[in-house]
Amino acid sequence: MEYLSFYIFYGVALSCVSSIKQNRRQVIYKEHEIVKRQTRPPDNETMISDDHDYYTSKIISDPDGAYWNELEGHTKHILSNDHHLRYSFVILSFQFPFYGHPINRFAITTQGFLYMSSFTHPDLDWTFTHYIAPLMGNFDTIGNDSQILYKDNGKSFVVEWRNVELNDQPEKGAYTYQATLFENGTILLAYKSVPETNISGQIWPVKVGISDAYYYDRDFFFGYIRYIVRYHNITLNVTDLGDNTVVVLDPLPTCNKATTCEDCTSLNIGFNCSWCHAVSRCSDGIDRHMQEWSNTGCVTNGFDTLDQCTIPTTTTPPTTATKPTTTTKPTTTKPTTRKPTTTRMLHTTTAAPWKPPKSDAVSSSGSSDSAVVAIPIVVFLVIIVVLLGVWIYYARTHPNTRSGIWLIENSPRRIKEKISEITFSRTRPKKMACAYHLIHNYGIQEGSAMG
Repeated sequence: MEYLSFYIFYGVALSCVSSIKQNRRQVIYKEHEIVKRQTRPPDNETMISDDHDYYTSKIISDPDGAYWNELEGHTKHILSNDHHLRYSFVILSFQFPFYGHPINRFAITTQGFLYMSSFTHPDLDWTFTHYIAPLMGNFDTIGNDSQILYKDNGKSFVVEWRNVELNDQPEKGAYTYQATLFENGTILLAYKSVPETNISGQIWPVKVGISDAYYYDRDFFFGYIRYIVRYHNITLNVTDLGDNTVVVLDPLPTCNKATTCEDCTSLNIGFNCSWCHAVSRCSDGIDRHMQEWSNTGCVTNGFDTLDQCTIPTTTTPPTTATKPTTTTKPTTTKPTTRKPTTTRMLHTTTAAPWKPPKSDAVSSSGSSDSAVVAIPIVVFLVIIVVLLGVWIYYARTHPNTRSGIWLIENSPRRIKEKISEITFSRTRPKKMACAYHLIHNYGIQEGSAMG
């Protein structure tokens, strides 16, 4: 029994350590105050538009196909024919600004969206972080006529999902649509064939829109936890799509487009932009470089006025080296988002974002950090207490075992007597003391039960 208790304790401890080590791969999803309006357009209009903080959007009826880019005869993607739930990375010939960040490598997926990041992780949910989704769903290219085509002309990149079908709903028909990325950051989504908009998202989420996120890491025991925070997304209504429909997303100015302190502090674009000399970057603190911005102290040491950009110098006598002195006014940059403004055009419909099951497991408040740390510690302590209680009970009921003898020899009374013997007398033999306690506590004679 004592060996069994030891192995149980050892196994539990090993499991706890293993669980802690696995946390270095843990990913936690959060939202960052995503605010959008939700309005319905009149039924008799053919164009709707809105302002979404980082982009403006327009949904246009295109019966003549003026926005459609014919890709017949162009590059056929490796994912074409007989693929489902697959992706492949491509490299652009130009830098595409996505939420102000230059991108030239991203993934094309069979599910009808582009994953706009090079970062991958076994637990990463691509439908939550960085994406451009003309029509995300459980699509595949298994059909004979299904293809994924693309073309890069140096100023724009076009990818087309041609005759793709829903893997779990093939009766809906074949869908054909495109996504075009322009060098200036404009995103154009064109739809040639959308037979049905009532698509089930039970197996894979159904989305139309874009999203971006930032990461930050926090140390945790033997590893770290990576938090993924989606700071903005645009979710358009699938029911607004149809044959010969076009969605145009034009980028709005962002802090990270400025490359000098003067340009940064002169911006008046609805964000609290500040310049940080430590990283030579302009930001409002909420973008893909949030970790570096925070670690280098840019949150409190950023410059947000033009006069702070000039670093004054003082000249001293020739015997003393000239030493530049910096006059700074520490300010705290509070992240804000552009408030939605009403345009003269009609308002688009933006639905609430779909949240993957992973994001529901953790609250967006700071209490999630303490909970993640406290739970394994509490469980470990409870297990230790339970095992200790089991061992004491076993030792008390089996005095002839090693555990029982050790417990007898190290009982509180015995320890007290040992102290007393050390202090006042050393005449009592150890064997006699052991026999005394065996008789006194358990009513047995030395040698009768132990042989």
